[in-house]
Amino acid sequence: NCEKIDSDKLFLYFIQEGKSLYSMEPIDIDELFTEKYEVDHIIPRSLVKNDSIENKALVLRVENQEKAANFVLPAKFRNQNNIKWWDHLRDIGLISTKKHDNLIRYKYSDDDIDGFISRQLVETRQITKHVVNILSNLYKDTSVVSLHANLSHNYREKFELYKYRNLNDHHHAHDAYLAAVIGNFTKNYLKKVNFEKLREINNKLFESKQYDDAKYGYVINSMDSRFLCDYDTGEMKYDIDEFNKIVSNTLYNNYDIKISKKTEIKTGKFYHQNASKKGNPGAKLKDNLPTDKYGSYNNVESSYTAIVKWMENSKEKQKLVGIPIYLDVKLKSNPKIIDEYLHNLLKLDANIDIEIVKSHIPINQLLNWDGKICYLIGARTLLPYVEVCNAKQFIIDKKHLIEWKYVLNRLFNKKEKDFLTDDLYSEKLDDVMQYIIEKIDKEYLLYKDNIVEIKKIFGKDNFHNFSILDKEKAILETFKLLKCDRLTANYKIFNNKESFARKNSKTISNVKLISKSVTGLWEHENEF
Repeated sequence: NCEKIDSDKLFLYFIQEGKSLYSMEPIDIDELFTEKYEVDHIIPRSLVKNDSIENKALVLRVENQEKAANFVLPAKFRNQNNIKWWDHLRDIGLISTKKHDNLIRYKYSDDDIDGFISRQLVETRQITKHVVNILSNLYKDTSVVSLHANLSHNYREKFELYKYRNLNDHHHAHDAYLAAVIGNFTKNYLKKVNFEKLREINNKLFESKQYDDAKYGYVINSMDSRFLCDYDTGEMKYDIDEFNKIVSNTLYNNYDIKISKKTEIKTGKFYHQNASKKGNPGAKLKDNLPTDKYGSYNNVESSYTAIVKWMENSKEKQKLVGIPIYLDVKLKSNPKIIDEYLHNLLKLDANIDIEIVKSHIPINQLLNWDGKICYLIGARTLLPYVEVCNAKQFIIDKKHLIEWKYVLNRLFNKKEKDFLTDDLYSEKLDDVMQYIIEKIDKEYLLYKDNIVEIKKIFGKDNFHNFSILDKEKAILETFKLLKCDRLTANYKIFNNKESFARKNSKTISNVKLISKSVTGLWEHENEF
């Protein structure tokens, strides 16, 4: 069988000693992955979203149907023979005491159900509790709601608002937004839910085999107009449909999200501690030991960059250059050391005056370099070059996000839908790639020198003939190129280039420095 060894069915088969957990009926391992056997949730997902092995049982399909969406196992499964066997599994460590107790339980009280719901709402990690206490003490007039992270995930899954971490950085803002609005719902409106109606409809969904509509736990399942209506008067207690519409529109509108990046003046390690042989460029072993005779330390780390200006052949010149950490440390005791370093770096005669126009430009500074929006992520300290990376978030418009949501979910998250056949998926990947190329061509000046090669490799005529795996590889690597960090595309299997379009040897003479507030709400530019 080609099924993975770590599948739930196979794992449960072994810890259940090859028998159904509900009946002790022997399971035929050769038919394990057929429709004859199913994995059931002991506490149904209509009540709690718990997909751990702790809450799963491998059973016959007919047994699963017989249990349906009941909170406890039917009495026929809780017979003395089964209980004795469950005791045995617990005693030898194949099931936990908690799982054992859920199997033998004959009812859940209202307090038990309230406990399930409460545990879905509140994050139980100690660090989270401490943060809540700190915030509550700091802001006495504010209600601090601690929300379990799984609720946002389950909400996304229920309403097909999938997260694509490798598309851009907007998912951080989306997570914060979802936590806020779901937290508000649970605090102010969850108590309005008609629980009995929710249970009744969940049973009907199970009976009609609409399992996916009732698998997200009580809190997320309740975010449905059917459960927020007074069935005696017909009056809506809360317009949850409008709530869900607003959430969906907000997550699909990515054009007004503010992004800011922490800047940094680097400190710490000066360079590699192993000295290289004489003649190699680098930092002197000691101030009085020339590198051409005694060797040097190489891989010198830069602390920040500076804009310097000088006159050469009656022409004013300007350049962005890196300043090493070790020189910045020595600057207080020897103010002339930077001047000596700059003359050597720029290969200028000692009689040429060098002015530092702007010093201490940090790493991750946002730049507008001749229309190219980029981050300054590094600087060479032995050559007058800097390294930049893309700073423009890649945005897919709402129309295409909706059209491609199953395609992107399979591409980024490896989640497949039965109706998305390989042929259809492959065809849609063609559309995605051409969309990316068109946007790079129109909106990304930073890759102006690379777009011709990108079109040549991944143009429609060529890309159509790629295998699905190669199409996925090409698109995912291209998204690395478009992420706002130092990642580059590994196109080795396409054009033999592992760091395609890396911008690590750039000469920048004129630039606008864009400074942003921590929130990204305001910014200003300084032009040099």
